[in-house]
Amino acid sequence: MSAWVGLPVAQSFIGNTNVNDTSAIHAAIDLGCDKVVEKCGPIMAETIVERVRGGGYKLPLRFYPASLGSIATRPGGVELDLADYRFEGQMLAREDDGWIAGNLTLTYTAGWAEAPPWAVSAACLIAKQWFLSRLRPNLNDPSTLTGFLVPRQAEEIMAGHILAPEGFA
Repeated sequence: MSAWVGLPVAQSFIGNTNVNDTSAIHAAIDLGCDKVVEKCGPIMAETIVERVRGGGYKLPLRFYPASLGSIATRPGGVELDLADYRFEGQMLAREDDGWIAGNLTLTYTAGWAEAPPWAVSAACLIAKQWFLSRLRPNLNDPSTLTGFLVPRQAEEIMAGHILAPEGFA
């Protein structure tokens, strides 16, 4: 996966522009971006093809969809009318609130054309946490005694975007 946080932004969050630390900051950026994607799904726009099992008024999806590309029955591949469906958060529902029967293959876009500020901030905070905690702690400064990867501030920033566990959207 390619990182969607630039080096200057991460350096600003971390408070380090030392050229000797550039490789470590790049590693921190990658780790921060990966952790945000793990918790919130795709950040950069990505086409998702997902098989969902019908049998409910709302069907859970793996990711928060941004736009619907197609819905087809499975097996058979009969295309359904997109106007009959809508998203409610991480769920697929019918416009008439009716029952969704049968197994479907959905193609939808998840993510954004540009990384949203909440995702960039969360990734940078995680990157900073990793970058600073990888160093030997200063026993005279309790703030350097860290043992976690995702700081509470990043969790709060991501809170409205965390994916529901699979099947529980």
